Amino acid sequence: ARHDSDGVSRWQALNEQAMRHLVAVSKLTRDGRNLPSARALAEILIATAADESLEPAFRAQALMLPAESDIAREIGSNIDPDAIHSAREAVLSDVAGAGLEVFARLADSAPKGPYSPDAADAGLRALAGVALAYASIAEGLPARAKAAYDSSDNMTVMAQALQVLAHQFPNSAEAAEALAAFKSRFADDPLALDKWYSVQAMTPGAETCARVEDLL
Repeated sequence: ARHDSDGVSRWQALNEQAMRHLVAVSKLTRDGRNLPSARALAEILIATAADESLEPAFRAQALMLPAESDIAREIGSNIDPDAIHSAREAVLSDVAGAGLEVFARLADSAPKGPYSPDAADAGLRALAGVALAYASIAEGLPARAKAAYDSSDNMTVMAQALQVLAHQFPNSAEAAEALAAFKSRFADDPLALDKWYSVQAMTPGAETCARVEDLL
């Protein structure tokens, strides 16, 4: 996970480390027991994020923890979705807090200037988007994501910031303003509005069902 020269093998090792920890923490959460620190996993993830010798696209992919559905499939039985969600959020918080300095720097690393769809710029945008999510978790504030949304000059960065706002700070004024601005700007673009709907429909929390009914 730290040193393999083959990118695929390195990602598989890192993903396996993350999955093992997430499964263990999910089971402990389900049983109401104390949770272990994610320090060891955080150290690997932060070192990977900060390693300039690695391609930005790889670093972005490496930072993405296994999804809740993948954790549930790995557990296999006696699945508690709320416990899995809480456990994953706790691990995200541990990693984010430990690596705030790195994530804050990378969150501002999206390419400047005219938009380019090439692989290099796409990788930089992906890394900046993941780092933005981690930095926002660590800070517990929507300001960074709102600033990223307001200053964005392309749909990718705008959508990344919108998702951070809607998912991490769903009841904030910043999220409401960004959602309203996005809907107004792309009112005549069905694909963009699909994104607007899906970001809100996938917001975690007890209010999601009511939100979906309102969207319908």
